[in-house]
Amino acid sequence: MTRRAGTQGAASEAGTARAVKVEALWTVQDVSSYLGVPACTVYAWRSAGTGPPGRLVGRRLRYRPEDVLEWVDQLPTAVVS
Repeated sequence: MTRRAGTQGAASEAGTARAVKVEALWTVQDVSSYLGVPACTVYAWRSAGTGPPGRLVGRRLRYRPEDVLEWVDQLPTAVVS
């Protein structure tokens, strides 16, 4: 195995481990629960290309929580009357 220079950070050279927080991916049901909409709406948004970005993990549709939160933040805030 060949090692590339600079692939290990200073923390691993010093013998300490870095803590990496990894959040679990959300299911369609998690997204629908968070947004307060039916799961079929999340699927419809995906089909239309208007919902939060999702990824196929094998045959399962999953969402990164930060992508869903960013998508919500980018929604228009104008009040519809």
